[in-house]
Amino acid sequence: MPIEIAVGNETKVKENGKFSFYTKDERYKKREVKVLLEGGILIVALMFGLLLRVYAYEGVLVTSGSMNPGIAKGDYVLVDHRVALRGQWKRGDVIIFKSPKTWDSAGQTLVKRIVGLPNESVAIDSGQVVVDGKVITENYLPNDVDAEMIPPTQLGPKQYLVLGDNRNSSDDSRDNGPISESDIRGRAITKLWPLSQVGAFIPPTY
Repeated sequence: MPIEIAVGNETKVKENGKFSFYTKDERYKKREVKVLLEGGILIVALMFGLLLRVYAYEGVLVTSGSMNPGIAKGDYVLVDHRVALRGQWKRGDVIIFKSPKTWDSAGQTLVKRIVGLPNESVAIDSGQVVVDGKVITENYLPNDVDAEMIPPTQLGPKQYLVLGDNRNSSDDSRDNGPISESDIRGRAITKLWPLSQVGAFIPPTY
């Protein structure tokens, strides 16, 4: 750390083991340059962070327990919403989306899992999801899923059927219908909080 010693109108500065003399004006100019440099670095960092959030990644706080047990209320997740993902969503993706106007929770930001893809027929038989007549295995579900029956829903070209992993306590496509491609904001890729559970989400296999 530099050491300054005032000597008349000059300041004697010891830095890196050497002394240098600065006039009062030179001293002020040096401080101004330092402040401007530090301020510029801060502005660049803030702009970079903003660009990342707008075009690439965003942190999202989960406000419900509809994705238990994998994602709990109060968890913080990193969301990838790069433009390149548009139209590339897969079954099993945990997504962040804005609920459509037709939903009971219209306009809210929700976290659910994609179960049905465009142009598929999706039903629920005794609690099991049936896609185009075939039962899919969902190893991420809790053990106490209700044995409900939901008739087939035919999805359109850009429609997705989304469900919460906590099927017994989730407001999702079963009651509100599918969502559109344009509703999806991004895919949750990593849990950031709590610290004891930090890590990337592993895509399920079906």
